[in-house]
Amino acid sequence: MLQQHKLNLGVLLFTTVWMPSANADELYSDTKLVASSAAVSLRDMIHGWDGGFQDGEYAYADARQRLGVLVGDPQGSHWLLEWQRRWHYDLSFSKGMARYYRASETGEALQQDESLRLDIRAITATGLNFGKQFELTEQSLKLTPSVTVYRADSWQFGHLNGWAAAGSSGSASATLDYHFNEDKLLEYQVDPAAGWGLSFNLGVDWQIAEQWRLRGQIDDLWNLWRMEDSGYTDACINFDSPSQSVCTSSATASGKSGQEVFYGRLRPATEINLSWTPQLKGLQLGINLYHQGDYSRVGATVRQQLADSWSVHSGIYSSRQLGAGVGWKYLALDLKLDDYRMANVRDADFNLRLALPF
Repeated sequence: MLQQHKLNLGVLLFTTVWMPSANADELYSDTKLVASSAAVSLRDMIHGWDGGFQDGEYAYADARQRLGVLVGDPQGSHWLLEWQRRWHYDLSFSKGMARYYRASETGEALQQDESLRLDIRAITATGLNFGKQFELTEQSLKLTPSVTVYRADSWQFGHLNGWAAAGSSGSASATLDYHFNEDKLLEYQVDPAAGWGLSFNLGVDWQIAEQWRLRGQIDDLWNLWRMEDSGYTDACINFDSPSQSVCTSSATASGKSGQEVFYGRLRPATEINLSWTPQLKGLQLGINLYHQGDYSRVGATVRQQLADSWSVHSGIYSSRQLGAGVGWKYLALDLKLDDYRMANVRDADFNLRLALPF
C-alpha cells in the first residue's frame, strides 16, 4: 500500500524569500529550491527506498517559481506584486515508520515491533503575492509584510498512527485521518473543486550598525487553507492479519470516506541572515539560519566583491552542505549540496534570480 504513497518530489525540487536587494524599480524572475530528506536520498524519496538508509524523521521540500515587479513610491517605500507557482511537501514520521516503509519497499523483515506515526502537509498551488516595505527608522529598520492569495490545485493533509509487527515486512495496524484531492493510499475516487489559501509573510531588514546587518523572512507566519469539498477517509487499516491491532476492521480497511469542507495549515518557515562587513575591501562574513518544522540548518558564509557589478560567495552548513554562488547586478545564482553525487544528495538548496531595473 505504501508504494502508492511516494511523493512526486521531482516536481518540487525547485521556497523563496523576498529580501529586496536594491532601491531601484525592477522586474524579476526567481526560482528557488529548499529540500531535505533525513531517511533516504532525495532521489530515493522519488523512486523508492532501496538505496542507502538511515533513521530519519522528516522529509521536506518547498518550491516557488515567481515573476514579479517591485516599484517605489515618492515616500521612499516599495510595493511588491508577484505571481508564483508553489509546491510544498512537509512529512513528519517516526523512526519506526521509516523502518516499516523501508521494509515494505525491500521485502526485508522488521527486526523489532515498530510504532508507526506519519503526518503529511502537501500543497500544490498558484498565487498572487502583494506586499509593501515600510521604513520604521530612516535607513535603519525596514519591515515588509505581504499577503499571498492561493488557488490550491492539489493537497494532502493527514495523520496515521499505528503499530507494525517484528518478523514481517507488511503486517501492520493503524488508524488514518486523511484529506486529499487524490487518494494516494486507498484510491478512493473524488473529483473536488480547487481550494483556496491565504498566507501572511513578514520580512525584516535592519542595519544594526555600520558594519552589521540583519535580514530575515518568515513565510506562512499565519496561513489558512480551505477546501470546499475535499475528499476524506477516516479509517482503520489492518494489513496481513497483524497479531496485535490498534483498531478493529471487518476487512483490510474499514471506516468512512466522502467529501467535506476541510481547513488546513502549513508550518511557518524562517530564514535569518546576519552579516558583518569588516574594514577589508569587498569582504563580507555572515551567519545563516533556516528553520521549518523538523528541518533546521545553520551556516557560515563568506562573500567577496570582485568589481562594481560582480561578487562570489561560499558557505558551509550544519546539514553537511557546501555552498557556492555568483552575483551580478542583474543575476544571482546560489547552490548548496551535501554530496557531489546527485543520486546521494539528501539536502539541496538552489536559487536563480534575474532582475531587470527600469
